[in-house]
This record gives sequence, structure tokens and C-alpha cells, in this order.
Amino acid sequence: KQNRQARKQLDSLVAQFPDPEKAKEQLKDFNKELIDIKTRTKEIESKLLGVSSASALLKELIKDAQGKKIDFQSVKQSIEPDKSGFSKLSIELEFDSTYRDMLIYLATIEGISSFVKIEGIELVQAKSDPANLVSVSLKLMALLSPVSQEQPDLSLSGTQAPREIELKRSPL
Repeated sequence: KQNRQARKQLDSLVAQFPDPEKAKEQLKDFNKELIDIKTRTKEIESKLLGVSSASALLKELIKDAQGKKIDFQSVKQSIEPDKSGFSKLSIELEFDSTYRDMLIYLATIEGISSFVKIEGIELVQAKSDPANLVSVSLKLMALLSPVSQEQPDLSLSGTQAPREIELKRSPL
């Protein structure tokens, strides 16, 4: 009886501790995964906008409005540094536009970079021409890399231009 109890205690102790060979194999697998994750992280970080390219993004946003009926009222930019070294770029745009041109402009903004996101949008009828224009308050957010990078190509030259939108009348 004592032998069986001792055997059970031994089995429970052995079950608590992993097999050293299996643990070594798992450790090697985890190490490979870690190296792979670090490589993918560096690739993604290299695609992020650098702090130095914040002004280039702002210029591109204004340039993309050319040729559209967009009248900017306000453009504000702020950069908030993060503890990890990255920064958060916030851009607030306020403009009057036709509904159609506003939709095309939004599609253009989303095509600039996969790391520039529209965080908030507010639409109201414009006071100057409520039948044809909307007043838009738009907030954009982008994550900026701490690594100094060359100016990225923010233009849509390599991507497909936004599709044309036909509206008979403003939905507002």
C-alpha cells in the first residue's frame, strides 16, 4: 500500500515537470516564432510614416483636394509622443464641399496609406448653401515610427483612383 502511494506521488511529481527534451524542442520553436515576429514587425515599422513625413502627409491631403469643390475652413495637426517611441499624428480638417466631392475625397484619403485612418467624421448642411454643400469635420489618425525614414510616396500614382460617384441630389 505504501509502495502504491509512493508511486502515485512520484507520478504526480513527474507530471508536474516537463520532459527536458520536449521543453528544449518547444523552446526552439518559440525562438523561431519570436525571430519571425521580430522580422514581420520590422517590415511593418518600415512601412509606417516617419515623424519627418508628417508635413508631407498634410501637403498630400491638401493637394488631393485640388480639382474638387472643397473649401478648407481649418486644418490642425498635433503629434502626441508615446512611451514606446512611436507617435500618434492627429489631423483635424474642416471644410465645405459638395457631397459627391466629399465622398471622392474620403476615398482618396483612405488610399494614401494603409496606416492613415479616418477616426471620426461629422457632416452637417452648410450654412452658406444648404441645398448643395455639406460642412465636414474630419479627424484622421496615423501612427508615426520613431525611426527616421525617407519621405514615403504618399501619392496615389501607384494605386487605383477612386471610382466616380453619381448623385442626383444631396442626401442631406
